[in-house]
Amino acid sequence: MENFKKLIRENMALTVFGLIIMGLTIAFISHAIGGPGLSYYEYGMLLGALLVLGIMSFLLKENSYYRLLEHAVVGMALGIGLFRIAYENLRTVWWHRTWDGITGAERWYWLYLLLPLVGVLWYMMYSKKYLWLNRVILGLFMGVAAGYIVQRELAKQIGQLKAMGTPLYSKDLYPFEIFTNILMWLLVLIVMYYFFFTFKRKGRAQNALSTWGRIAMMIGFGALFGNTVQGRLAWLIDRFVFLVQDVFQGVIQPWFV
Repeated sequence: MENFKKLIRENMALTVFGLIIMGLTIAFISHAIGGPGLSYYEYGMLLGALLVLGIMSFLLKENSYYRLLEHAVVGMALGIGLFRIAYENLRTVWWHRTWDGITGAERWYWLYLLLPLVGVLWYMMYSKKYLWLNRVILGLFMGVAAGYIVQRELAKQIGQLKAMGTPLYSKDLYPFEIFTNILMWLLVLIVMYYFFFTFKRKGRAQNALSTWGRIAMMIGFGALFGNTVQGRLAWLIDRFVFLVQDVFQGVIQPWFV
């Protein structure tokens, strides 16, 4: 008996997977012989519920069933991602524009025929003789990515400066809007003061401003973290709604009752 329990624990993933297949087979046979059956949509709902419960089993203890589902989800996400990259980039972005260049619809799109030659340079990393070609394309893409990131970050900062350009007081503003505009200015100034390290801070006033700048940043970081946790809880609540309403009340309860 102990050896049997040990065998079950060591092969938890296969055991649970076998029970799932057995349950779905029994339900399918019951439907085939005229008994209470389920539609393909309801089979999918039950399978989704088992997958959700398998992922949630990590909360109790890491097990082989959870690892099996984790690897399956990562594998499916990777496979779908590779397919989308191949379909959208190769077919839509590259081949359609290349065909437009060949047929003359777009005059300069025939230059897209040269892009596969550029892509081959990535695989030069596997050749010792032509490794320098891989460094050329790698440096080119790093430069493009750095320029894009710098442009995006500058756009964020310009947006912040534009927000600070709002009037602190106007007859058209509500009192709460005036208060939030003044508060935003104060928070930005004290946080910027916190990062002034070119001079030594002396006196209680300067130390107090530095402390309040650090407090303002901690409040901002806490709000960002709270927003992240709130998003995760929203996903968790959605899965609970799926298990209770869609699966139990919509599939399991009517099938048994």
